Amino acid sequence: MVLMLTKEEAIQYLERWRLVNARITQEIRDTSPKEKLRETAVMFEAAHSLGWTDSLAQGEEEARARWILLKERLGV
Repeated sequence: MVLMLTKEEAIQYLERWRLVNARITQEIRDTSPKEKLRETAVMFEAAHSLGWTDSLAQGEEEARARWILLKERLGV
């Protein structure tokens, strides 16, 4: 079953999402650096407790090598 939107419905839909995105952006701006750091620490702790740290570290050396190569090529 395919649902079709009218042009007006599509415009209203996009406007609602524009408002949602604007609100999220404002919430991020209003969040203090201290709170952002706390939230980041919580995410790191969650990754650790779920056993994801090993899988996240697998590409670390390759990523470092790429950054070094970029720095060399850009003269940074």
